[in-house]
Parts: sequence; structure tokens; C-alpha cells
Amino acid sequence: MSKLTVCLVVMFMVLNIGYATSQNVIKIRVAEFAPNYFKNDAGNWTGLSVELAESIVKAAGFEPNFLDLPWSRSMKYLKNGDLHYMTNLYITPDRSKFLYWVGPVRTDRMGLIVHRDHLLLPITSLDDLVTVCKEQKKQFGFQQDISYSDEFDKRIKNDPEFQSCFSVVADVGQNMRKTLHKRILGFLEIVSGMKYQFGIDQKWADLTIHSFVLGTEEVFHGVSKKGVLPDTLKKLQDGYTQCLKDGTIQRILKKWNMQ
Repeated sequence: MSKLTVCLVVMFMVLNIGYATSQNVIKIRVAEFAPNYFKNDAGNWTGLSVELAESIVKAAGFEPNFLDLPWSRSMKYLKNGDLHYMTNLYITPDRSKFLYWVGPVRTDRMGLIVHRDHLLLPITSLDDLVTVCKEQKKQFGFQQDISYSDEFDKRIKNDPEFQSCFSVVADVGQNMRKTLHKRILGFLEIVSGMKYQFGIDQKWADLTIHSFVLGTEEVFHGVSKKGVLPDTLKKLQDGYTQCLKDGTIQRILKKWNMQ
């Protein structure tokens, strides 16, 4: 065997050993936002989404490694394989280009969050959002790289008039603060998380949930196509099935009042 061949074989083995070792740990995105993810008194990540992801990953035979990352950056890392796993996702065609899916893990409702003074705004459709925006001369909040509904996603991408009614922010906390101080009329967000926030922190007492419902969707976990091996994906999907069959997922949802 030539020296070149030996070198190539050694390099191949090193690369594969490193990759296989990395697959013993699944890197999972988190961010400070209860009840999905937050740090307990010991400084460890906990919450609804943390417990769901941890249960599935451990049932699959891997160790979770939680990484605190902004939403948009997480999407980039999933695409290039630097992040393996992300919770709280709706399935979209664009995301399916770089993600496999585990779930559905639960269902949730996408609604409109407003200041209490705006609770009676006449909004029952996406068109009404445009009408109210023009009448009030204020925008609604909007986060990039989040899927709200098929119709919303199409209009925010292709309808300039609709786009003009939304102010882009980096995270839900900005939307909450801007709505509280009436810099925007409100924002679209998953309702369960908002109910939890309103219940644990009185500073949001002037925010409430409007009657307008954008839709109810199944929530999935996404797995990076570039970041995991096919065998790893199979084990994660089997881990989900195991957690569903043995009642682990149902117990976690009940614990966090999500059933």
C-alpha cells in the first residue's frame, strides 16, 4: 500500500470517527422564552419544549446539548448542519428542503396579541389587518423566518400592501414590548406561550389575546438534513414513537397544561 493510500485511509477514518462521535450528542436550539425554554434555579435548561426534545433524544440513545440561539440564526445553522435539532416548527415546503420532521408533537393555535385598549379592533381576517393598519396608521409586529400560515406566508412575501402593515423584529420579546408601549398594534404568536407569559409576569398585564385566530396547526421538531446521519434520523424518529407509545409526550403536555 502506498504512502498516499495510507494517508487517505487514515484521514477517512479520522473524519468518520469525528462525525460519528458528534452524533452521540444532538445539538438542540433553545432561547429564553417560557414555558418552552428557560433556565431553572440551578442554571439548567427546562420547559415544555426542552422536556419534549430531551425525552425524544434520550429515547433515541443520544445526549442533548442545548444551545441558546436566535431564531433566524438557528435556521441558518440547521441549513449548514451546525445545529441538529429545533422544536416548535410548522412544516413548510421551504423548511422541508433542509429539514426532516419528527412528530407531530402537539397542536397549537396562532392568534393575535394586542394591548387591552385594542381588544375590540374589528379583525376577523388578514384583509382586516391591512384595513386596521391604515385606519390606525400603525403596523403589526412580524418575525422573519417564522411560518404563520400558508396564506400569511404568501402575502408577506408577495403582497407589498400587506408587507407595509408589518414591522420586522428579531424576537417575540420585542413584539411584546412594542405592543405594551403601543408602538405597534399587536403581533401574531402561538397563543399557549403568551398565556403562560401573562400568567407568570404582571408586567404584561396590559397585553391580551384578541379573538382573531389565524389557524390551528400541528407542531413538529425539525432535524437538520445536513447535520445528522440517516441512521441518526431513524433513531430520533423511533425515539419519538417510543415516547408517544409509552405516554411520555402526553405526560409532559399535561404537566405544562398543553392537553
